[in-house]
Amino acid sequence: MSDPFRSQEPRIGRAPNPLPPDLARAIGKVVGSIPEIIEAHTPIIHTPPFNQPPMLALAVVTHENVDPQAIVERLAPALAASVPHGDKLPIMPLHTRHPNLAAVREVDRRIQIIPPGRNPR
Repeated sequence: MSDPFRSQEPRIGRAPNPLPPDLARAIGKVVGSIPEIIEAHTPIIHTPPFNQPPMLALAVVTHENVDPQAIVERLAPALAASVPHGDKLPIMPLHTRHPNLAAVREVDRRIQIIPPGRNPR
């Protein structure tokens, strides 16, 4: 899968509605299975050259010393197997000092990370 977030700066926005709770929990469980992920968000992303419609993405935050490609390679198949349409959800890896992280946090669409063995409310 090509990385649509490398070429130029994407436009980051807020989805008009939060994810349905069951979908958010499913994503939270998958994300929680990867301990290197410390935050997850679902912003709307519009990528250059801006000739395609904006899309929902899964932004995952790790520390700087974590290889973002390794996270994508582990996360993508787990999403595809566990989340409806998870294979179509672009993954946007960010580290804690990434310049787009503040914009992603501002959209206020954070996913609760659910570690293995924990039942969400």
